Amino acid sequence: MDARWIGAVIGCSYLVCSMAVHAAACGDLKADAAGYGPWNYNDPWAQKHKIPRVVTAHFTPPVANLVHGNTGTIGQDIDYTLRHIPNHPRALDSMARLAIRQKTVVPTGSHYTMKCWFQRAKTFASDDGVVWMVQGMYQNMLGHRDSAIAFMRKGAELEPNNPNIHYNLGLLYADAGKYEKAREQAHLAYQQGFPLLGLKQKLSAVGQWDKGSGSEKNVTAKGAK
Repeated sequence: MDARWIGAVIGCSYLVCSMAVHAAACGDLKADAAGYGPWNYNDPWAQKHKIPRVVTAHFTPPVANLVHGNTGTIGQDIDYTLRHIPNHPRALDSMARLAIRQKTVVPTGSHYTMKCWFQRAKTFASDDGVVWMVQGMYQNMLGHRDSAIAFMRKGAELEPNNPNIHYNLGLLYADAGKYEKAREQAHLAYQQGFPLLGLKQKLSAVGQWDKGSGSEKNVTAKGAK
């Protein structure tokens, strides 16, 4: 046997072992003791028949806005929501904001770290670009702009027709002074009907909206006139 493979056969490489340990630490993506969940947030059937029951009990507006919990602490209710709907975007965002507020990676009431919550979501719904967008937003809140952009770019690759992702990626580029890329994302968002004009206004405020080839002047956003 080639000596290069002995370590892999006897045990495992550092990278593989690290990934295995991390996956174990993040828990299994399976139904709870009552056989309930987990469900994909983007599944129409789950949206109609299952997700409303979880949201009504555990992800009420006060929970989502980090005001107070509904069945326990805020973190416990968001934790329950994410264990049953791993890729729930607003719940991921709320847990991230709770982590930022508490200055920790494991918010009070949470079973897992923020890294785990995002990893679980991406494992459960590998084609969900919004999960990557929310992780980018979390990285930006931490002050890690480069990684925030990288996460959002991955989200845009997974969902090129999602104007929300393009809009938020454009905001990051604008804040980083990468105006050409910001304009590109803005046009993709507005051409797909994104209604908020904040990105256009941000670029206009620094004289960057009308830069470039000139085609920017002709862009009209549906519902954003």
